Amino acid sequence: MYKYKLKIIQLVKDKSKMDLSVYDDVFFDGILKKRIENTQTYSHEKYLTFLKNNPDEIPELINSFFIPYSYFFRSPLIFTYFNEVLLPDIINNKFKNEEKELRIWSAGTAVGEEAYSWAMLTDYFMNKINKYIPHTIVGTDSCSSQINKAKEAIYPENKLYNVPQKFFYEYFYQHGKENKIIPRIREMVTFYTFDLLSPEITKTPWDTNFKFDIINCSNILIYYNKTGREAIITKLLKYLGKGGYLITSRSETEIFIKYPLKQTINSVGIFKKTN
Repeated sequence: MYKYKLKIIQLVKDKSKMDLSVYDDVFFDGILKKRIENTQTYSHEKYLTFLKNNPDEIPELINSFFIPYSYFFRSPLIFTYFNEVLLPDIINNKFKNEEKELRIWSAGTAVGEEAYSWAMLTDYFMNKINKYIPHTIVGTDSCSSQINKAKEAIYPENKLYNVPQKFFYEYFYQHGKENKIIPRIREMVTFYTFDLLSPEITKTPWDTNFKFDIINCSNILIYYNKTGREAIITKLLKYLGKGGYLITSRSETEIFIKYPLKQTINSVGIFKKTN
């Protein structure tokens, strides 16, 4: 079975340049099992033959690895801490150092809920202090169809249950049977299709010297093996500025212990870059 798994990985890489070997074994095996069931091939060997004879199955397999699960204000504790502690601290330091811009990157943003959550909090803070703060908020995902949906900024009611009531009335309006984010917030975020595992560390939609104050990468690394995780973290740290904050999920905090990061609160995935 294992040898056919390796052959499947190599075939996909040859045909699409997508390297499936970076995924966690349990996650990979679960995806493969579902594709074998869906194609009624019943074994790894027969599925490999099916892949060779049915090129349309390769993108189907690849798309199965994209997990577009996200929602607004996914971790209320993290967003509260951001609003009350991190953002005031970052902005005060920028004013002192005469720096021009607040920069936030939502990596693996799916259909945009997380990136728009950062935008809403930033807008709320600017209104609170009655001062405009130049900003760049970026949302990226490797799936172009998800990015297209993010740009539309239209969400069903069941996606909004974590949105604070004051934000719901301030930042959304009725759009048919769904809800759409107001133009001011939509215009605060720029979305790009971008693969965190692209081979070139400098292959990004922004300048290679660009540094972010906050990078959010939550519930992504759990799907990758050690090789995949290290490649992603290396890229994230390259674009995180000194003293910047890396935010991840509670379940992923142990992954970051060996890197030049200091955890700001125990058991919560907020790390500060130390060099």
